[in-house]
Amino acid sequence: MKNKLSIAILLLLCSIHSFSQKKEKHIIWSKDRLLTWEDFQKRPPRSSPYGAEVQVKIVLSFLDIQGSVEIRAIVIPKNSWAMSEFKDNYGLKHEQGHFDITEIYARLFRKKLLEQKRFTLKNYRKKCIYISSKINEMFNSEQDLYDKETNHSIIREKQEEWNKKIADRLNELEEYSNPVIQIKLRGNG
Repeated sequence: MKNKLSIAILLLLCSIHSFSQKKEKHIIWSKDRLLTWEDFQKRPPRSSPYGAEVQVKIVLSFLDIQGSVEIRAIVIPKNSWAMSEFKDNYGLKHEQGHFDITEIYARLFRKKLLEQKRFTLKNYRKKCIYISSKINEMFNSEQDLYDKETNHSIIREKQEEWNKKIADRLNELEEYSNPVIQIKLRGNG
């Protein structure tokens, strides 16, 4: 038993250490920390039809072996870029929209995991990863739709509609804003 406990503590410390290292290289979504143009650190491509690109991801971390997980929306600055002539508040708001959509899907992911009834100690990691792949499919489709409907922010009326839609959805999912959740596990079956 002592050996199993030591392994569990080691796994937990490795997970925490691994994620804390990632925090230094990523921007974690927060309602109090909006993107700035300084967050776009990659050199822009020589030719692109777009003014900027933000690289966003949803990160799943298993914190322990008892069902505690962390789900974060992040931006990777070293892979995000912007052309100087695009750098205005309006363009930055569009890129923030991509980051906010990422947080919406992180919240939907947390909600989905908390609603599950069939997680066990044996299967919850595998099922989390499966649900993650489904959430990412929907997330990627919505990111594409956002750019298509706003024409990458050019259609101002559509951009305003999306700004409201994104803000409303963040508010609707507020109860799932805590990045750390405890999955309910049943038995060992």
